[in-house]
Amino acid sequence: MRRASPLLVGLTFLAQATAARAAEVAPAASAAPVAPASVAAPAGPAPAVASESTPPAAPKRFQVGVQFLPMPLGELSADQAGLHNEVESRFAFGAGLSLGFDVWSGLILGVAPQMITGTKPRDEQQTAGNEYDLLARVAYRYTVPGVAAIYAEVLPGYSLYSPVRSTTSKGFVLAGGVGCEIDLSDHVYANVGLGYQKGWQNQTASANYRTSYVRVALGIGARF
Repeated sequence: MRRASPLLVGLTFLAQATAARAAEVAPAASAAPVAPASVAAPAGPAPAVASESTPPAAPKRFQVGVQFLPMPLGELSADQAGLHNEVESRFAFGAGLSLGFDVWSGLILGVAPQMITGTKPRDEQQTAGNEYDLLARVAYRYTVPGVAAIYAEVLPGYSLYSPVRSTTSKGFVLAGGVGCEIDLSDHVYANVGLGYQKGWQNQTASANYRTSYVRVALGIGARF
């Protein structure tokens, strides 16, 4: 019995020590679990950024040009006292001014006054006659991007023709043609064209002197 008492006392102390140790471990084990790493929120649409695009350039609607007008082929006709005569014209030269405005998508309205000198029969050696034409211009211009622009034009108007050794004939004249414009810079262009014009000038009720020409147009101009 006496031997059992120390054994009981030892067991009691062991039990108390074990309980104390368990009490110390329990709080550590019950510590709050570490929160998992936060998951990145799905990326939403990027905020819209205002684009800084360059505004389109204003269209150039007004144009002005000057033209050199060689007339390599022509015909002069005369009616007087019941007689009709037609002869070939010498190589004539002309110069003109063109003013126009693009009223709608390539449709151009304007004026194109011109002067022609050297108008005389091919076998005439004396001073040549002159012609002055005040023309309206109706043209349509079609642009081929990055290449050039092509155009067709009609030019009706009024003509004053002063033939060699005769008085002036006056009357209606009509010209027309096609051509091409090539840009040399943002504003400046060059053009080349081919056309035909015919006059119905009358000198008096019973006499007239009239002209007709194949015309070439070589010019330079600007748009604003």
